[in-house]
Amino acid sequence: MFFVSNAGSANISAYRLNPLGAPQLIGIAGTAGAGTTDSAAAGHGRFLYVESGGGGTVDAFSVAGDGARTKVGTVSVLPTGIEGIATTG
Repeated sequence: MFFVSNAGSANISAYRLNPLGAPQLIGIAGTAGAGTTDSAAAGHGRFLYVESGGGGTVDAFSVAGDGARTKVGTVSVLPTGIEGIATTG
């Protein structure tokens, strides 16, 4: 399973590989801020953090085994225009 940040539409797309090895869209989840540019997984893939530089926010999602994401929080005290995100674990 992998995730793609979509800056123009302020959301993230989740994909998995189908039996032929081609990407298959699982679903799309919205984010709090514009300019969704970077994301990072943590907790062995159980959490996804998405940085929205245009809005100065980081959204936190829990990730289910089937790829479904549930927003669990937003940090919104970051400066507008931030770039990059990293996690440990």
